[in-house]
Amino acid sequence: MKNQRIYDSELTLKIVNEKMNYDFDKNNLISGEGITNTWRKNGYLAYDMNGEKLGIIFEDDKEKNIYYKCANILFFKPYRVKHNLGIWRIIKPIDYSNYTNANGYIDFLTLEQILSEKGSFVVTTKPTYHH
Repeated sequence: MKNQRIYDSELTLKIVNEKMNYDFDKNNLISGEGITNTWRKNGYLAYDMNGEKLGIIFEDDKEKNIYYKCANILFFKPYRVKHNLGIWRIIKPIDYSNYTNANGYIDFLTLEQILSEKGSFVVTTKPTYHH
């Protein structure tokens, strides 16, 4: 049987200036920064528009990726399962005056500057598919 592709529509979210470290495999969230790898990231806490914690916003670290150095979300495992979402998504600005990437995505350093000035930032995600 072929894997079925599931469409993930845009998702509006609020990023707050709260640094966290999240381990997807262990579903472990700790305050501050820690060790990182493919499934463990440092970043900023994000909430959906209902106030539910949904994931961690981190800087893409894959040099060959077109999203390199841009803000991505790693969904928390329980949120991902509850809402049947993929694991990752690229973050997009709602107000396009706040992007630095030629493709219209938010550079992570720009996001950090916005969060330090405003304390929070409302964005959306790129629609995508997952298996």
